[in-house]
Amino acid sequence: MHFSEEAMPAGRQKFQIEKRRHSRISYREAVQYHFGETGECGGSLAQDISETGLRFQLDHFVPSNSQIALDIPLGHTMGSNVITIHGRVAWVQQIRYSDRYQVGLEFSPSDLEVNHQEKFSQYLTSRLD
Repeated sequence: MHFSEEAMPAGRQKFQIEKRRHSRISYREAVQYHFGETGECGGSLAQDISETGLRFQLDHFVPSNSQIALDIPLGHTMGSNVITIHGRVAWVQQIRYSDRYQVGLEFSPSDLEVNHQEKFSQYLTSRLD
């Protein structure tokens, strides 16, 4: 649940209650995206990642529930591995004072190819240490 500053009574502090099952890890990497419905492709900068989601930015709005494939690099600790994650847009939020949007991608690790599941799990574990 998120309360905006405009919706709160004067003098109350802004707060946000996280209802996440998995911890977010800072993940500032270039990713490539492909929207299934429109065929649109491009690149973006990811913000963070978890076992079931990834946050990145776009310079245009996309509707929730859009299907998307992201090619994500797993960093230098895993070599030059890039895996493809298929998911759906769970949420979109315009960045304040900007024409850009933050996009939350939701996915299931079980949707990854078997060899990518292990690489992805190892990468997340290495980042938590």
